[in-house]
Amino acid sequence: MTDKGSVLLERVTLILIGLILAYFLGLRLDWLPLFWGATFLLIAAMLVLANVFWWAWVDRQLRSPNPGPRSPTCRRWLRLGWGGFMLAMLSPLFLMLSGLRSSWDAYPLALIELIMVWHLLMVLLVTLWAPLAGLRTAFRRVRSASVASVPTQESANPSRRELLLRAIAAAPIIVAGGSLGLAVWQRGRFRVRRVSLRMPRLPDRLRGLTFTHISDLHVGRLFRPEHLSRLVDTVNQLKSDIIAVTGDLVDHSADFMLAACDALAQMDSRCGRFVVIGNHDLIDSPQEAVRELDHREPFFLMDRMLPLLIDGETIQIAGLFWSRYDEARGLDPGHAGRVANTLAGADSNRFTIALAHHPHAFDPLADRGVDLTLAGHTHGGQLMLTPPGTRTPIGGGSLLFRYIWGEYRRGESVLQVTSGVGNWFPVRINAPAEIVQYQLV
Repeated sequence: MTDKGSVLLERVTLILIGLILAYFLGLRLDWLPLFWGATFLLIAAMLVLANVFWWAWVDRQLRSPNPGPRSPTCRRWLRLGWGGFMLAMLSPLFLMLSGLRSSWDAYPLALIELIMVWHLLMVLLVTLWAPLAGLRTAFRRVRSASVASVPTQESANPSRRELLLRAIAAAPIIVAGGSLGLAVWQRGRFRVRRVSLRMPRLPDRLRGLTFTHISDLHVGRLFRPEHLSRLVDTVNQLKSDIIAVTGDLVDHSADFMLAACDALAQMDSRCGRFVVIGNHDLIDSPQEAVRELDHREPFFLMDRMLPLLIDGETIQIAGLFWSRYDEARGLDPGHAGRVANTLAGADSNRFTIALAHHPHAFDPLADRGVDLTLAGHTHGGQLMLTPPGTRTPIGGGSLLFRYIWGEYRRGESVLQVTSGVGNWFPVRINAPAEIVQYQLV
C-alpha cells in the first residue's frame, strides 16, 4: 500500500470510529434507542477499525523513507511481525463474528488478558487521536498560510522526529505489557471489607446482625472455577447471619453456572442465602440460568419479597430481577416498575432489605422507604483515576453510574455498592475486588 493509500485508510477509519462514538454518546444521553444486535456489531466494528487504523499508521512509519539505522530486511521483518501481532489481537473478534463466540476461551489466559487490554488501549488511543489529529491539521494550515517557505522543525530534525514516532508506535505495546503484568498479579485476588451500618429502624433485638455481600463473580474466562474455593473459605470464616448475592455469577457462558451454584451451596449462614440475577447471567441462555438458580437456591428472588423471622423479629427481604433502565422501556418495566411489583404487599412498618444487581434501583426503593439496598454491577468503576470513597469519583464508572462504590444515603434509606469479586476485564485500577461484611447497628 502506498503512503497516500495508508493516509486515506487512516482518515476513513477515524471518521467511521467518530460516527460510532457519536451513536454511543446519543445512547448515553437517551437521544437514540438501544438495539442490542446492532450495538454488538458496532462495538466489534469499532475494535476492528481501531486496530486497522493503528496497523496502517505503524506500517507507514516502518516504510518511512527515513528509516534510520534499520536495514530494508529488518524493516520487512518488523512489518511482517507487526501484521501477525495485529491479526492475533483481532482473532477473537473474527471467531465471534463467525459464530464461534466461546472458541477463544481455549486461548492461554495470559493471551486472553493481553488481547482484552490491547483492544481497550486501541479504543482509547483513537478516541484521543481523532481530535488531536484534527487540531494538528488546522494548526498546520494556519501556519502554512502565515509563514511560507520557513523550514519546519520536522524537516530540520528528521532524527528527532523518527525517535518520537518510534516512541509513539511502541507505547501501546509497552503499556499493554505492563497491564498484563498487573492482570496476572490481580488474578483471583480480593479483599475483605468490614462495614458498620447505622440503621435507625432496625429492631433492637437485631442490632449486631451481619450480612456477607458478594457480587459479580463472573465465573468463566478470567475468574476461573479454581478461584472459587478461596472465596467459599473466606465467606465461611466470616460466619455472617445472612449471605446476600447480587448477581453476575457467570461471565458470559451458562456452562459455568453449575460451578457457581456449587460454590454458593458450600457457603454457610445462620439465616439463609438470598440471590438475585445479573445481566451477565442472562447473556448466554437466560432460561437455563434462571432454571438452575431457581432449582438450586431456595431464596432466589425474582421480583419477589419474603418475610424472614430472626430472633423473634420479622424483617422483609426483597430481590429484583435485572433491569437496565430507570423507567419502563419496551418489555422491560424498569427499576421503577419492578420495585412497584415487588413491594406491592410490603408492610411499611417492617425493616426491609432489598437486593438488586443495578445500583440505580436504589432511587425507587428509597422512595418506597426500603431501609437497606445492596447492589453490585459497577465493579467499583473498574478503571478509576480516584481511589475508592472519593467524594467526586473520576474514571470509567463516572461515565455510566450515579452510584459507583460504597455507601449512599437518602433520608433513612441506605445503599451499599460493592466492587465485586471477579472480573469481566482483567485489570482493576483504584477499584479492588472485594467481599463485604456489614454489621447492622
